[in-house]
Formats: sequence, structure tokens, C-alpha cells
Amino acid sequence: MGLTLIFLGVFLITIYSLDTDSFYKKERTIKVNDVNVGDLLSIKGANYKVKAYTGSGVFEVEADTFNKETYIIKIDDSVKIKEHRSGKRRLYITFEGFDGTVGADYLEKIKFTK
Repeated sequence: MGLTLIFLGVFLITIYSLDTDSFYKKERTIKVNDVNVGDLLSIKGANYKVKAYTGSGVFEVEADTFNKETYIIKIDDSVKIKEHRSGKRRLYITFEGFDGTVGADYLEKIKFTK
């Protein structure tokens, strides 16, 4: 009986000490339409926030920097969109195989309406 209680105690301590997030998927591939306005993006180590997007893969993103620069990016079908989660909460999204961004002078040619 004593050995059973010790075994049960060790088992419960082990289960309790496990990170409950490990029971959820940490990363999965998603589609363009699964991205939401306000989602955080990590692209080539830089952080952005989604301001707007189209179903065809054009995104307006805001850089997570002091001056909050806005960029337009276009992804094609070869880019894999990965969602990273902790438990049921989405942390950020990465674009794997993304080649670059469009910004700076090119943004002057685009008329943004509010």
C-alpha cells in the first residue's frame, strides 16, 4: 500500500509539472485567409503587425519599430504560412520562403485611403 501511494504521488507530481501547452500543437501550416488583422508576423527576424490583407496574398504590415513604418508585402503560393501557438493562443505567424518586402519610395506611389 505504501509503495502504491509513493508511486501515485510521483506520478501526480510528474503530470502536474508538465507544461500543459505541450499537449497542444505548437506550429501548424495555415492559409492566407486564416491570417487576421492584428496578427503578429515574424519575417526574417523582424516583427510586424497585420493592418490589412487580401485573399490573394497582399499584406499591409506595420513594422514593430519606433517610427511604425508601413510596408506592402506580396506572398506567392510557394510561401508557407506557419502559425505558432502556446496552448490555444496564437503567438505569431511566420512566412517561410518569403523573398523580400516592398517599401520606401514605392509606397509613395500607392494611395492609401482611410
